[in-house]
Amino acid sequence: MLVQELALTEATLIFVYHSGFNLWMVHAIWLAATIIDITIGFYVGRYLKNRLAGFKWFNATIGKWSVKFKGYVGQGGKALALVLLGLFLFPYFAAFLAAWFDVDFTKAIIFVSLGNLVWYLFVLGTALGINFLVPNIKLAITLVILAVVIIDVFSRLMRKRSIIRE
Repeated sequence: MLVQELALTEATLIFVYHSGFNLWMVHAIWLAATIIDITIGFYVGRYLKNRLAGFKWFNATIGKWSVKFKGYVGQGGKALALVLLGLFLFPYFAAFLAAWFDVDFTKAIIFVSLGNLVWYLFVLGTALGINFLVPNIKLAITLVILAVVIIDVFSRLMRKRSIIRE
């Protein structure tokens, strides 16, 4: 799923750049979509946490794990963990986890957005670099999709190798 999102975002940014659309509008749409994702993920996470808190199996497994994790990372570690989650996960899932770690909504938006911004800037930089090097839009999009497929196949092969060795 992450590979598909990367390829789609890269292809969209390449298309937008070549078509002459306003990049600032694209950035505004990304920001709005990210904040909506975080808001929905956070409140769904909070709702489910409150709803499931009374169940015995919930407190025995997930509740203990959550307390243990919060004790391990501390207060400053929560912020770093949210930035990293925002970098590597979808914003709604990172915000969902923030609700489980009892992070307030404002901090969840700030830190998950920061992590997602790092990812977005990486993707934007890659798309702008490809646009600079490859002036043909069809070739540029083909190269991006091909590169993402190669990365996906390579990572799957490496994962299979590590499973076989174990």
